Amino acid sequence: MKSADTSDSPEMKWNVWQDNLEKVLDASGGFRNCSDSEVIRIFRELCEKSMAQRMDHDTTMIEQASSSVVFSCEAFEEVTFVQWRLEQSEDGNLNCQPGKHREALEAAPSFVFSKTGALVSIEFSARNGERQMVNLANCRRKVELTVKRNIQTPDMASIDKLPRLKSDPSDYVMANRMCFEYDITAEWDHVRDSVLR
Repeated sequence: MKSADTSDSPEMKWNVWQDNLEKVLDASGGFRNCSDSEVIRIFRELCEKSMAQRMDHDTTMIEQASSSVVFSCEAFEEVTFVQWRLEQSEDGNLNCQPGKHREALEAAPSFVFSKTGALVSIEFSARNGERQMVNLANCRRKVELTVKRNIQTPDMASIDKLPRLKSDPSDYVMANRMCFEYDITAEWDHVRDSVLR
C-alpha cells in the first residue's frame, strides 16, 4: 500500500514511517470498518497538523475519533507519538471500530517514531494505570530469547512466559503483550502463529 504523497519533510521520513505504521497495523489486526490505508492517512493528517502547530518546546496533540476509538498524534522535536485508545465519543466522525485485539487497545498504546520514521518504543497504560514504555530493543531481545529457548505461548494467558529483562518496565507482562502485539520485526511471526489469536 502506498499513498499518493510519501515525500519526506524535515520532521519525518514519511515513506519509512508509513511502511512501519502499516506493519504495526498488520501485526495488530487493524480496525474494523477502516482499511489500514485509511488509518495511515488519518494519522498522517493528524501528525502533520501537530508538526505545524509545534513551537519551540510546546507541542499540541491532535485527535480525531469514531464512536469508540480516538486516534491522536503529538509531534515533538525528535520523536512523534501516534496513539489509539478506546473512548466513547458522540461527536466522532470516523467509522473505525476496535478490531479483534480489544484487550491490547485497552492499554492505549502509543507508538514512538523517530524523525527517520523508525519505530523506537511503545508506551502503554500498565495494569496499575501508570504510563510505561518498552523500547523496541527490549522487544527484539525478548523474541530472540523466545526463539532461542523455544518458548511456546499457547494462549495469551501465558504471555508472562516470554523473557523478563532487567531493563523492562515494572509491568513486564503488559510490556510482553505490547511486544507480542505490535513489534514489527518478522521474528515475532512464528511466535504469534503459535498463539490462538
